[in-house]
Amino acid sequence: DPGFTEDRWIRIAECWPGNRAVVHHIIVYVLPPAGATAEPGRRNRFPRRIFLAGFAPGTRPLQTPEGWAKRVPAGSRLMFEMHYTPIGSPQVNRSAVALVFADEKDVTHELHTAGAINSRFVIPAHDPHYRVESEGIFASDVEMISLYPHMHMRGKSFRYEVTYPDGKKEVL
Repeated sequence: DPGFTEDRWIRIAECWPGNRAVVHHIIVYVLPPAGATAEPGRRNRFPRRIFLAGFAPGTRPLQTPEGWAKRVPAGSRLMFEMHYTPIGSPQVNRSAVALVFADEKDVTHELHTAGAINSRFVIPAHDPHYRVESEGIFASDVEMISLYPHMHMRGKSFRYEVTYPDGKKEVL
């Protein structure tokens, strides 16, 4: 509980792994209080959690363009989803998230995060080129500012392709 008594606008968020030997990745979610407005268009198992920031080896912190920020409703809590890599011995971890706030008067665009996740697949044994696909559908126009592929140890390549309402396709 960060103790926010008013809505806060986040311009930069950086996850800090406390023990890099075992922290594979971190996802920090905002859990708004009951009755708070969540992100529009959410279609997942956890409609009340809002992605705030993440860490995986090689990633950079969430840093929004000038005038853009994520809104964290007053009374929200933060939830850390931790994924660990076992190394064969007991370990201690105390990871953190650092936040840089924006002044509400400077915010011209509210940033939202959407995902295209496919976790229901099985890679056949000995298949070195198994293809997994996922999709996300937007109900209105969006301006995309970043993409974040995450495939653990099995992934070799990725490709983002957008299909516009007129049927035109573009590789991003």
